[in-house]
Amino acid sequence: MIRTSEAAIQSLALYDLTGRRFPAEISHDRHEVQVRSSYRGLAIVKVQTDQGIWVQKVRME
Repeated sequence: MIRTSEAAIQSLALYDLTGRRFPAEISHDRHEVQVRSSYRGLAIVKVQTDQGIWVQKVRME
């Protein structure tokens, strides 16, 4: 789960470490995102909000 307190989430994308986007079921409201995917391991998450873009490495379990 990804949550922001002030920034409104506009979009989210998940990538493996080679840069390929992988499929995921993503549901979100203004400030919270739930992600479901069969992918396991390290991934890059890219979240676009009304205040900018946030990119972070995460572990998918």
